[in-house]
Amino acid sequence: MRTLDLTEVGLAERGTLVARKFDALSPGETLELVIDAPPWVLYHQLQTERFGEVVWDEREKGPERWVVHVTKTTRAGAPA
Repeated sequence: MRTLDLTEVGLAERGTLVARKFDALSPGETLELVIDAPPWVLYHQLQTERFGEVVWDEREKGPERWVVHVTKTTRAGAPA
């Protein structure tokens, strides 16, 4: 599992960075996100842009730190 600490990354850059790191994952791999703000924008971005490819599992839920495991599934419509 790879960990991506977003606490030192600006809000405007987070979505692009997470998308790039997520796209580099192979199906079945997980990216752990460490975030210092509610991750709802990232959640909606991934669910919209990578529909059917994302399993989102919140491990810690604030108020000062969120930890989310984002697992890449096979591409939507592709065989497992």
